[in-house]
Amino acid sequence: MSDKQTADGQLPASPGEAGPARGKEFAKILKFVPLLFMATVGLFFIKAGNFGSFNPSHLSLAGAVSAAAAIALFSYLGLETASVAAGRVKEPSRNVSRATIYGTLACAFIYILGT
Repeated sequence: MSDKQTADGQLPASPGEAGPARGKEFAKILKFVPLLFMATVGLFFIKAGNFGSFNPSHLSLAGAVSAAAAIALFSYLGLETASVAAGRVKEPSRNVSRATIYGTLACAFIYILGT
């Protein structure tokens, strides 16, 4: 590492780049302001009556957590399987993303029909 490189191996910005770099950092921080504002305002509108039972299955805590973990694992395996099969699909950059979106929409539609 030369004396001009920073700890991460990058060369420091030239003096002419300092202004745009600061602007980029400011914009990066500024984009969180609306998110933090809405989250803070939203805290005042939380009502406990809007939430259902924590454990509607009436299983033990261990049983409810393991059931939720099994569902989460099952959904993860579905996405993993889709990405593994992407090597055998024609035009995977187009078709796998479409299949993922269509599959998610189909699941949402089935979920809405069921509730």
